[in-house]
Parts: sequence; C-alpha cells; structure tokens
Amino acid sequence: MRTPSIIQTTVLGVAAALALSVTSQAAESSTPVIGYYKQSVPPGVSALVGGLTMKKDFQGKSTAVAAAGANSAISCVHTGTFTASYVELLDDPTTVPVEAYAGTVLDVVSNNGASITVMGDITALGQALNFCVRKHVTLGTLLPAGSGADDFDSITLSNDVAGVGVESSYYYEGGNWKDANLLPPNDVVNGVVIYPGQGFAYSAGDVRVLTFGGGASSYVKSGKTIVPVFASGPNLVGPVNPLVGLPPGSPTGTNSWLVVALAPFMADFDSVDLLAADGSGTPSSYYFEGGHVKDANLLPPNDVVDTLASPVGSSVILSVGGDGTVSFAPVTVSN
Repeated sequence: MRTPSIIQTTVLGVAAALALSVTSQAAESSTPVIGYYKQSVPPGVSALVGGLTMKKDFQGKSTAVAAAGANSAISCVHTGTFTASYVELLDDPTTVPVEAYAGTVLDVVSNNGASITVMGDITALGQALNFCVRKHVTLGTLLPAGSGADDFDSITLSNDVAGVGVESSYYYEGGNWKDANLLPPNDVVNGVVIYPGQGFAYSAGDVRVLTFGGGASSYVKSGKTIVPVFASGPNLVGPVNPLVGLPPGSPTGTNSWLVVALAPFMADFDSVDLLAADGSGTPSSYYFEGGHVKDANLLPPNDVVDTLASPVGSSVILSVGGDGTVSFAPVTVSN
C-alpha cells in the first residue's frame, strides 16, 4: 500500500493500424482503447514502466468525504463492487488551475452503494471531489502469458510496501509470474499490483520483444499522474505513456522524456540514476540543484544537463532525502 505518503504532501511500436495524437489539454482521465504496444529489451537489466491502465469502472463526484479511522469514506451513489481497485482523484474541469491533488491514487478498502472507502486521510482536500475507479494493473495483466516474457525472466519492484524500503522480486515461468519465496501452488503471484508510474527492473536472459497489455490492461490513462517517492528508496518512476518506439520528430511527439521535468519536485542534492541501455545495469548518476539536473563530473557552468532524456517506456531511479511525490503531465492518445 503506497497511498499515505501521497496524502502527506497533499497534494506503441504500437499496432500500426492505430493513428495516435498527443495534445495539451486540461488533465482528465479518458480511456481510449489502445490495446497493446511492443518494447524491445536487451539481455540483462532494464528499468521499465508500464504505459497502459485498466478501463474506468466508475466516474463521479463525491457529495461528502469523511474520516473512517485512518481511512476516508467518499460519499457517492454507485453500483457494483470494487475489488483490487483504486480511486484516482481527477481535475475539476470547471476550475483553473488544475488541482494539486489531481492524479493521486488511493487503494479501495471497501464500498457499498452509498460510499467508497479508500486508504489514507483525504478529508482536507474538500467535500466535492471528482474521481474515477479502476482495477489495478498487475503483473499478470501488464505482461500476461504470450507477452514475450520467457521462463526465468524476472521483475523487481521497489517500495511496493509504503516507505519501508522493500524490494520484491518475481520470476516468470510457464505463463505465470511466481514468487520464489512461496511454495506451489501459492507461488503464482499474477495479482501483484503495479501502480501508475511505478517503475520496475526487468531482467532478461536474452533480447526480448515484450508486448505490454493486449487484454484487460489495454487503456490509456490520460490524466496527470502523481507517484509517491520514499526516502527509504530506491524509487523507480516513469511517465504512464504508451507511445513507445515512435521516432523523434514524428507527428505524435518524441520517444523520450526530459528528466528535468522532475526537478520541481526534487530537493537540492536528491539524485537520479539512468541505467545503461545495453542491459549491463551500469548507472549514470546525476543530481538536482536549483531546479536543474547536474553532472558532478563536469565543472560549472557545463555541469547543467537539463537536456538529459530517458526513453519513453523507461523509468529512472530516484534517491530522495524525504518522502514526497513526483508528478507526470498527462498524455492524451486518440485512435
């Protein structure tokens, strides 16, 4: 559960038949169907991030938000039962600027026809909150059987337990993701959650062409994304963006994102590592200072490297001095 630290700060190749466009709009959470995208990874270790999400099961506006112990009850009339799901707080399109909390993800604890209880205390954010509900993306929906993962490829998630520095590794075998610490049949862990913007280390024994999505996880989350980061680190983060493999300068944009976009959320001397593209796992290290990305191996003024970019579909590794959040701008994709 990764929600509390969010609240503390209050805050494809894609299938060729799809025509994609990126536009700058107010943050929202539309979910056009994309289906899947492919991404090549080298043998060795890569830092990746998932670019797709699940469809919206519900969207509405609360009539009240009340404390429920350490959690919060969001009052709204709805139908259905939301299991293995999260609430995403959305921008109110009638107000300017975009609310600071838009893009916050909150695990659903329970729900009935009149309210949805989420983890964390969000009562300070107001009584009338726009939100939607989605099921969690998991190991088994992001990279299902037939995705191109091969036996004994592995995924490592960092800080999937809030703020305690836990790293959890899982391996692929026979169409399932498994936990080596568990005995069969309980070792199958396809339901392990990957949160929006949460990166992971992927280890492959050879070159892989991975197909992300293609089943339940086939939708685009086009609103802003807020990702918690913890001082216990390391934190792997990246934009939720399915535009993988597009050539620079294409009509839909570029195939990289600027690391300096994280600078507004970083304190001086927080650091960022980018893993080598050859799978060796060798990091290139930089730090943030004064709103810039800097290289300690260079002398001023040449130490400023704000043009430093990471490929779309990749995550970077952040080490921070205190718990907080980073925010990624929305990506709007239409087909």
